Amino acid sequence: MALDTAAKRWAAAGAGRPWLRSNFPNAGKDGTWRAGAGNAYPVATFSGDQNLAPALFSNTPTFYAPTVTAGAVALTPSLFNNAPTLYAPVVAATYALTPTLFSNTSTFYAATVTVGAVNLTPSLFSNAPTFYAAVVAQPSTTVGRPASDTSNSGWLPSTGSDLYAMVDEATPDAADYIYATATGSICQMALNNTTYPGSSTQVLRYRGSSSTGNSVIVRLKNTGGATVRTATQLLTASDTEYSITLTAGEIAAITSGAMTVELESA
Repeated sequence: MALDTAAKRWAAAGAGRPWLRSNFPNAGKDGTWRAGAGNAYPVATFSGDQNLAPALFSNTPTFYAPTVTAGAVALTPSLFNNAPTLYAPVVAATYALTPTLFSNTSTFYAATVTVGAVNLTPSLFSNAPTFYAAVVAQPSTTVGRPASDTSNSGWLPSTGSDLYAMVDEATPDAADYIYATATGSICQMALNNTTYPGSSTQVLRYRGSSSTGNSVIVRLKNTGGATVRTATQLLTASDTEYSITLTAGEIAAITSGAMTVELESA
């Protein structure tokens, strides 16, 4: 039951359990007793439902503000020390290698092959054909051309005074040439790049024409003047290129040094 009347409070106190020492011991259970200075009521516990008064229950949240007190804080020696402290590391340990840490036994692993289809990615397989351009290197050819006049009797240049300058071009040019007006005219011109022709194929080429059907005698000579090869060619009215291929014996007869070509009108 709830203790909510003065009669119930008095009944609880009259069972030989005084509430507390009072300035009015003979007072009854009226207002004089309850109003006595310093009087207080003990806590009584009863079974059953209890009504919580506002002083015992509140649904209002309470927030507390922190309090910071301004002022200097003195550091004690245990909290502050300006002396540097150096610590020397000490490592002292001996470890015994157990079989789990050290093993000198070789270990072999068996490869595992899983049966199944394998998809080849472009980085593993490519069906694109690759074509390579063939490179054929032509052997180098040394060409000897007229480089100077050695002797002349009856031959004339189309312009200027030098015979060799009219017939030394890499590409034949019919605009400049040499010519003879009488049979028996002979000239010699030294060839360049003929210090030693070597043992490969040797060919002497020249161009010529004759409006009167004359011939030209061509002689290839060594440095000392010995003739290596002589050829006579009947000329026609049209400008034509002729060639003389040396034999192996003629090539072997060529000695070291510059060679000359001799032309004779016939």
